[in-house]
Amino acid sequence: MVSSVQVALPALHIDLGIFYKLFTMLEKNCHKLDVRMAVNSDHHPTQAASTYSQYIQKIQEAEKQEHLAEQLKQTASTTQEQLTWLLLSGNVTQPAAANFRYIIKQALEKAIQLVAMM
Repeated sequence: MVSSVQVALPALHIDLGIFYKLFTMLEKNCHKLDVRMAVNSDHHPTQAASTYSQYIQKIQEAEKQEHLAEQLKQTASTTQEQLTWLLLSGNVTQPAAANFRYIIKQALEKAIQLVAMM
């Protein structure tokens, strides 16, 4: 039997999870505000603002690449699930196989573009 001293309340774990989620949301919103301020500072250019604007442009490019990577990951996951279902169901037809080849070809092209952007 486990003593009550060695048991952690589930509420503590839940509270920590909620706090982490709220903190992450706050951090993202502060970053968005920071980016907006940087974009608005372009009206009064200085050396520091210019360097900061370049930094913001790099951040925005990285966010676009992350978004593309997430889309690619989602496409790969969906395609894998569909292919698994198709193979398990035993209904592998020529049009279905051609469709999967086309989807996989598009995903590979996106991956090549994403790598080329880096």
